[in-house]
Amino acid sequence: MKKFYVSLLLFLFGASSLFASETIDGINYELNTTNRTATVVSGSYSGAIVIPESVTYNNREYKVTEIGASAFELKTITSVKIPSTMSHIGKRAFDWCSSLNSVEISEGVSSLTIDASAFYRCTALNSIYLPSGVTRIEEQAFADCSSLAYITLSDGLTYIGDYAFGALQKLTSITIPTTVTSMGTAVFYNCRHLSKIVWNAKHCSDFTGERTSPFSVSSYSDGWDKVYDDMAGYDDTSNRTENTWTTSITFGENVEHIPAYLCVKFVGELRNIIIPDNVKTIGDYAFYWCLNLVSVKLGNGLTEIGKAAFNVCRSLNSITIPNNVESINHAAFGHCYSLNAITLGKNITTIGSEAFDQCSNITTINSYAVNPPAIESSVFSVSDLKAIDLNVREKALEAYKAANIWKEMNIDYFANDIRTYSLTVNSADKSMGTTSPNGEYDEEEEVLISAKPKTGYQFDHWSDGSKENPHTVTINGNLTFTAYFAPLAPQYTLTATANPLEGVAVGGGAYESGAQVTLAAVANAGYHFTQWADGNTSNPRQVTVAADGVYTAQFEKDAVIQRYTLTTSSTNAAQGTAYGQGTYEAGTQIAVFAVANDGYHFTQWHDGNTDNPRMVTVAADAMYFANFAQDPVAPTLYELSVSSESPAKGWTTEGCAYEMGAQVMIYAHPAAGFEFSQWSDGNTDNPRFITMTGEVNLTAQFVVKTTTNVSGANVSAAPAHKILRDGQVYIERNGKTYTVTGAEVK
Repeated sequence: MKKFYVSLLLFLFGASSLFASETIDGINYELNTTNRTATVVSGSYSGAIVIPESVTYNNREYKVTEIGASAFELKTITSVKIPSTMSHIGKRAFDWCSSLNSVEISEGVSSLTIDASAFYRCTALNSIYLPSGVTRIEEQAFADCSSLAYITLSDGLTYIGDYAFGALQKLTSITIPTTVTSMGTAVFYNCRHLSKIVWNAKHCSDFTGERTSPFSVSSYSDGWDKVYDDMAGYDDTSNRTENTWTTSITFGENVEHIPAYLCVKFVGELRNIIIPDNVKTIGDYAFYWCLNLVSVKLGNGLTEIGKAAFNVCRSLNSITIPNNVESINHAAFGHCYSLNAITLGKNITTIGSEAFDQCSNITTINSYAVNPPAIESSVFSVSDLKAIDLNVREKALEAYKAANIWKEMNIDYFANDIRTYSLTVNSADKSMGTTSPNGEYDEEEEVLISAKPKTGYQFDHWSDGSKENPHTVTINGNLTFTAYFAPLAPQYTLTATANPLEGVAVGGGAYESGAQVTLAAVANAGYHFTQWADGNTSNPRQVTVAADGVYTAQFEKDAVIQRYTLTTSSTNAAQGTAYGQGTYEAGTQIAVFAVANDGYHFTQWHDGNTDNPRMVTVAADAMYFANFAQDPVAPTLYELSVSSESPAKGWTTEGCAYEMGAQVMIYAHPAAGFEFSQWSDGNTDNPRFITMTGEVNLTAQFVVKTTTNVSGANVSAAPAHKILRDGQVYIERNGKTYTVTGAEVK
């Protein structure tokens, strides 16, 4: 039965909002009757939890948008399904839910925030998929989920908070989405098996130091880093700022900026880094102290290398600075002790102080810059600059010989110097448009030429037939390109409109005559498209532009869909569980099913139906109760083993397995010339009756008959003999018949 009571009436800024508490299908909600939303709040939860998109009270529908703070904290739930309507999972919502092994978030969520410690210490959780609608993950959200080995973060995520995935000891790889723009402190703190990183973030903001780097180990003496160390059993703080586990980091095709301190102190087996052409800037200290980094390939799109970006990469042996880089910042490659060869691109103008400080093994520098880059004496710390072979372009030779610092080196020009050619770009009719650039360029250099039309004209094509604008050309000789322009075609305006309360129409704008334009109508919730004002019912629709036009989309209200509540339950929760409950549209077919606990079995539903699962058609609110029964208990059996000490001396009844408490006769029959002496346990009864209370193993013992005048128990006892009846062997004694296993035959 539903329970309702008014729990809170708030007056805020002169307006009032009514809140109510409601229990529906076993889940507690706080209902906001003003904006028609529902928040899941604390209750007695266990097992599988399915949170619906909406709930109904007093014929009013409430959209379920939040899971409140600590709603499921410390509960024995095993799984949870979160609907597409959810916008917020509150602080500590599933904190310490150690039985939670499955979290399913609907693909349809549009802007979901996972708050601080929401899934903290969910130690049974093995994997988590966060769809594109998850936009923020706050601090410690999944911290210390000790079984969490697989994480999928989707594009749409913009922020990951402090220690969000801290101390995940089974996590081996992670991909950071393109849309991430900022991250908190030590997001993947102490993930000591995180060997593979794919970094796709287009332009994530810089980190402020090695302690805040997402993949390193913080050296703070207290706070969360110490807590996680204690959890993971780490007490050695000597290397707490060094990442010894990451072996590869890959940068995606959309990355434009590598944040400062991103890979600081990766001291393990990270040996190779490729910076793709799309990367424009590398932040300060980005790869600082990557001790075993042997090879770095810098992309052609790079324009700036940050301060100390590759400082103390002591295994790096050579580096090529791309042509688009104009300056190398302070200490960028300082303390790269193995560095022996440097190639400088043609646009380098300045090299910062100590850029190659302590790189004492440099023997070769190739510089393609025609003008010697400005440097200070602290750039190189080689004791004798004459030990460095400096190769320059022939036309730049005299300039280097006269330049400060450079002139101290052993200078020569390249044996195969780059040839220079002229590029001429002009307009076929300057009254229609202009072009750029013109100048001298190196052989094989790629140059972007562009044409800018004047008012009333448009670019048509280049003299080489290309219609690209701007157009990339490769210098392979003296080149001339002419841009051709044409008058603009007549343009008309298409206007797409709709009643904003019902929906929107898209596709309007200014178009050339003859253009094919697509118009579309998108209905608001509760409405559907019917037609355009001109009677056209296509959606989307194609329009050929021939004149100005107005196209109005028309909508109608949706029919009200009746929804009903289906409740499933067990008549005895200790024996089993029933599933399938929820709120469904009328006419929906739903499978309800019962799952028995160990030692029990399903018998029937309360209405006598024995189908499991059973299909029901939703037509009204309904309840289905599952009945269970205890499984049959097998009787306890004990083994009776009876034998003769020697077949030559006599035979005995046979043994068998009997239920506990059974009365069984055993008998020993001596062979000719022998007589029964006793059983192996000393008992002299023959025949003998035994009550089965455990396993019995007895051997009949015989002695040689010494006289025909026998006395004692064996004399008074009537003789037993075998008989054959209906093809079966029996034992007969004192007028009673027994089977060979000792059971009396009535």
